[in-house]
Amino acid sequence: MEKLTHAFVINNIIIDPQRNQVQHPDGINSLEPKAMALLCVLAGQPNTVIAQETLHETIWPGRVFSPSSLQRLIALLRKALRDSSKSPEIIFTHAKQGYSLEAAISKPQTGTKTPAKTLLSALGLVFLLLAITAYIFYRPPPRLSDIQAFTFTSLAEFNGQFSPDGKAIAFLRQSADKQTELVVRQLENPGKDQLLSDVQIRDFTWLTNKQLLIAQTDSEAGKLIRVRLTQSGIQPQHSLPATKHLRNIRHLLKGPDSAIYFVATHPDTAQTDKIQSVIMQLNLISFELKTLMTLPAAHDIVDLAAAPDGLYVSLFENRKINKLLHIDPDSLSVNVINAELDGRYKLAWSSHHNRLILLDSLKPAVFALAANNQLVTIHHALSAGVLDANLYQDKLLTSRAHQTINVFNSQSPDAALMHSKYEDYLASVSPTGRSVVFVSNRSGYPQLYMTDQNKQPEVIFTNPGREDFISRAIWHPDAQQLVFAADKKVYQFDVATHELTALPITQPITRVEYWQTSDLPGAGVLYLTHATQASTVAYHIDSGETEMLSGPEHFIYASKTHHVGWQDNTLRTSTGVSWQPDSGQIRHAFSVGERILVQVTAPGAQRLLEFDPHLNLLSQQPLPKSAQFVSSALYTEQNTFIYYYSHWQNTDSDLMLSQLTF
Repeated sequence: MEKLTHAFVINNIIIDPQRNQVQHPDGINSLEPKAMALLCVLAGQPNTVIAQETLHETIWPGRVFSPSSLQRLIALLRKALRDSSKSPEIIFTHAKQGYSLEAAISKPQTGTKTPAKTLLSALGLVFLLLAITAYIFYRPPPRLSDIQAFTFTSLAEFNGQFSPDGKAIAFLRQSADKQTELVVRQLENPGKDQLLSDVQIRDFTWLTNKQLLIAQTDSEAGKLIRVRLTQSGIQPQHSLPATKHLRNIRHLLKGPDSAIYFVATHPDTAQTDKIQSVIMQLNLISFELKTLMTLPAAHDIVDLAAAPDGLYVSLFENRKINKLLHIDPDSLSVNVINAELDGRYKLAWSSHHNRLILLDSLKPAVFALAANNQLVTIHHALSAGVLDANLYQDKLLTSRAHQTINVFNSQSPDAALMHSKYEDYLASVSPTGRSVVFVSNRSGYPQLYMTDQNKQPEVIFTNPGREDFISRAIWHPDAQQLVFAADKKVYQFDVATHELTALPITQPITRVEYWQTSDLPGAGVLYLTHATQASTVAYHIDSGETEMLSGPEHFIYASKTHHVGWQDNTLRTSTGVSWQPDSGQIRHAFSVGERILVQVTAPGAQRLLEFDPHLNLLSQQPLPKSAQFVSSALYTEQNTFIYYYSHWQNTDSDLMLSQLTF
């Protein structure tokens, strides 16, 4: 599919894909990379309806189709292009079909002829414009760099905060017994941490270089306690009586002068079914409490940031929209800065740069709030979203979450076969049961590992391009070969020689669905998912020829005369037989030999069903609640059925240090 990569013009609007910018005559809007990629695809085929599935597979190759993800990007494009969804002039929605960009696409003008008498002055103007353009567009963009681990243990460390002078960092740590303790680490003497572990801590903030304020975890009362750093440790001083009638104090934050900001449960609704949250200001000198804003139960405060001119609030409204608000504590006025933030944003105020920094907690994205309330993209090396963020001058301290996923099988459900601190998933067991290949993020990004009869796993695909997706490995019945897809290529691995070969397939591929084998050496067909089109590619191994098959269904079984496909929530055979679950959704479907296995999830229950190639039901069994994704199975010589699944267990987090430059 054609995709524009160089600057182009839509109705006098200059689109710059290299900088992710939409340049109107009166201003510039920034776009997130995926939204710009979508715009380039639509502009590559103007005045043409492009199917939703095709667009989704182009932007999110190998991912499950989600109309809402595509609709969100379309909304971002319309906002950046100043196009209306009710009366569009550029981007049009075609119900149950897709989207089109209706406009003439042209290249930016590079210059015009100038009369001789005005040539000198025109050249001067051109040089002036070039100088201004160079200053605006070619100065180094804001960037986060030099990411280093500040903590890296098996315990969860989070909510790191610099002391006012930047010489110490305090953070929370969840111990092995799930108790939360406060840790203070002097940067000049990192070997002697100070701990406060005998108080149940929900949140904290620095007051001075020697004092901190702690919010306790207490269902009976909202307790704020001052503590002091001494030579003998962290010493509690006294609690503040002004907040004893509040509940669930969180997002504790030191503001200018003697102001403290926090979020709590509204005292008048704490005992009702409609609990409201309030944003409060506490004066540490007079102990005066002021309610800045009252929020209904459907509104969730994501984060607060205190600036000299007031309080910024990241608000998740009705579980759909993230808004950025600004509150003036003196006048109690609330202004909406941005009503359509894409994500759940953590906030950090940079007094060094006099900027508000926004960091997405769901995906790696960082922005700065400009003077015109536009979001300016900050280039970064983050690999995931952040749990929280704190700034001291140009140093940024963030918490990164690491999801622990382990691999289990039905034969030994109480002990993980693959276990690490990070994600181990998409396990594929060989037909003999001797070897298991799985994807793991043990090195910080996906790589493909193999283990043989519980030996130490070894890397068989290093993923040099650091792609974020590697498909499930598909084994040959002889257990000596396997194939998988990564970086839009298909790789074949020889178990005996450990030789890894990229197959000569010219089509971009995201997944290997099925390996139709043959008794003839070198023969067989691989059924593959095309990266940009909703179709299957058949690759004939002996001849090297590829064949585009009609229809968007995934082939999960194939013989010379018969095949079974899976699309949405339905299985279909080439003879016209179809099957759908009576309740729930098909989470995964694959084949083992002549058996079709289907994982069905429904509220409160999961099932694993077994069919023959004609979709006759052979058996079904309940799945344990811990089985998030059944990825492979085998039948032993005694016809014992063993399936393998991924199990999400817990989330660890570590503190990371970065440098912020403008």
